[in-house]
Amino acid sequence: MNLFWDRYGYDYGTVYVGEKVSPIQIHCTLIGDRPPPLPSTMSTIAQRVGIDLAPLDLKNEEDMLLLYAYIWPEDVERFRLLTRAITLARQDPPHLLAGDACGHLPLCLQQYRWRPRSASITAMLSFRALHRFENTSSR
Repeated sequence: MNLFWDRYGYDYGTVYVGEKVSPIQIHCTLIGDRPPPLPSTMSTIAQRVGIDLAPLDLKNEEDMLLLYAYIWPEDVERFRLLTRAITLARQDPPHLLAGDACGHLPLCLQQYRWRPRSASITAMLSFRALHRFENTSSR
């Protein structure tokens, strides 16, 4: 789901970023006196590749139900948001690789060296990645 961040709308109250017509509208609350730097336009994504130890396939009913299981029963709006995000992701499924990102990422970077000069490579980590305590920093 994180691979489609550029197709969502983000409402920060005083600032709006992203797709206003997207079925995914995320309402954010800014706290503090210094707002973060926000882009005026979203980046253009040429290729989406997901790397995960156990990637979920949204065409697989069990995988989809697993995502729903992470939502509290009373959180109806989050359930609706996930339903819309799944529908959006199923329209253009990303390429998914099963395995450790430290092993797959170097090969992925080599494969996408063909990109136009105007495109940049962006690697995003999920929150879960921050909780790995193995020493992978040298890779």
